[in-house]
Amino acid sequence: MDKETLRIIIFLIGVLTVIGMIAWSFLQHQKDERDFKAFDETKTDGKSPSTEKNHTFDVISSVLKKTSEMITDPLKNPASSTQKVRLSPPPSLDLFQLSIISPTDKGFSGEDIFSILDNVGLKYGNLQIFERIDGNNMVDFAVANIVNPGVFPKGDLKDFSCPGLSFFMQPKQVSHPSEVFEDFIRTLNFVALKLEGEMKDHLHHPLTDEYLQQIRQDLSKMG
Repeated sequence: MDKETLRIIIFLIGVLTVIGMIAWSFLQHQKDERDFKAFDETKTDGKSPSTEKNHTFDVISSVLKKTSEMITDPLKNPASSTQKVRLSPPPSLDLFQLSIISPTDKGFSGEDIFSILDNVGLKYGNLQIFERIDGNNMVDFAVANIVNPGVFPKGDLKDFSCPGLSFFMQPKQVSHPSEVFEDFIRTLNFVALKLEGEMKDHLHHPLTDEYLQQIRQDLSKMG
């Protein structure tokens, strides 16, 4: 993908006709920002993330399709929803993919998804997915719809919903993978809390601390 394309970030602008709803949206935005900052502070170790990032992030359609299929296929298997908690092997360092799954058939509403992801600083771009953009306008990680082709619709979200979100990052394509991963996990935890969703690993098993610790150890070996 052309780097210039990744720099084109289209902010979702909601057009509200009722003054009361505009006021409510503003207040909710402020509340979510405060909540995320407070949540972030409880998860950090006091170290400031490096601002020197010089990486590229190859978000291409084949990766997006592969990511969404990894979640969509288990969802089609009723038995997967009743599996007991078990440890999963860590994913490849080429691509990390975790997900947030709705606990109900209703799924997550489009309006909730866009509001929460926007409030935690993720940008909706021309790829029709959400991205974490660094200071150099490069992508650290992205969030897609788990249903193929993995995109979120533009425009009216009133009737849109999806069964879950797929978070993915490419550790080998970022200059500070450990720091990006911690932001990745903080964001995943916060969004799951707000949406009241269930966090899953790349094999659709419940996400465990042991699994995350293994990833951290693997990332530390990358230097």
